[in-house]
Amino acid sequence: KPSAIDAPTSPIAPVRSAAGVMSATSNLTCTGQTLTLVSTPGSVNHSGATLSANSLLMSAATGINLSATTTVNILSAVNTTGTFNITSNTSFPMTINSISNTGGTITINGSGSIVVNGNINSGASQTYLQTSTNSISQTAGTITSGTLRLRGQTGVQINSFTALSMEVVNGGAGVINIVKPAGNLS
Repeated sequence: KPSAIDAPTSPIAPVRSAAGVMSATSNLTCTGQTLTLVSTPGSVNHSGATLSANSLLMSAATGINLSATTTVNILSAVNTTGTFNITSNTSFPMTINSISNTGGTITINGSGSIVVNGNINSGASQTYLQTSTNSISQTAGTITSGTLRLRGQTGVQINSFTALSMEVVNGGAGVINIVKPAGNLS
């Protein structure tokens, strides 16, 4: 049976876990706090309303999908299989400390800057990072992906990745700076 999340606005960050699918359609607001969403045997889903926190930590087995207005500064997530999507009115700047989804795709799509500050791993699947108004940069970690797609507006700078294929687009001013790793890149 799916469980629902209803997190009130509170100075104490809620930690929610579920025995199956975790779904929320109400606001999840933890201003200045860390929000942790865990659904070990199932998925984490949030649609409609807003999700807001300083840090967002997520763990799921069968998918993470956030299609609500999402505002987080620091993101870390682990998912075993299925999709990992953060889309629709996602507000950055966002620092990605880690994302692991070795059994499926990773998609982050929004506005503002994206800073990769740790490992991102989608195994042989696709990783897609897009910002419609700002840049994508990397300060630490390695991006591991079958297909790596990066779309920035004011620059894309990546220095550590492993991918079989890659697409990089910069829609406006700014530079594209990709440091080719050792090994093959088709």
